[in-house]
Amino acid sequence: MGSALRLKEQIMKIKVLKLSSNEKRIIYGEMVDQFDLDYSQELDKLKQDIEFALSVLRKLQPKLFSKKNVHVYEGGHHLDIINNGVGSLGWLIIEDHPIIGNRE
Repeated sequence: MGSALRLKEQIMKIKVLKLSSNEKRIIYGEMVDQFDLDYSQELDKLKQDIEFALSVLRKLQPKLFSKKNVHVYEGGHHLDIINNGVGSLGWLIIEDHPIIGNRE
């Protein structure tokens, strides 16, 4: 299956991006292939791009947002598309991780 895993009848793709010699970014979720974004930018800038993409998606697929209060949550080292007050939608999660030792 290459870089995809079959979990609960779904295929999840996981992307890994090297940000620097001491940091990697993990990108995953049900919609990872739906968003063609520059994942190498700072999280706050990436959050703005995701919010913009979601605003377009909301117009194209309003049923997807029905009864959901969709927001992009920014934590200390991650972004997550959430249903506000409920939790992660699992659509797109971006996490920054330090590289410890020689784990490149």
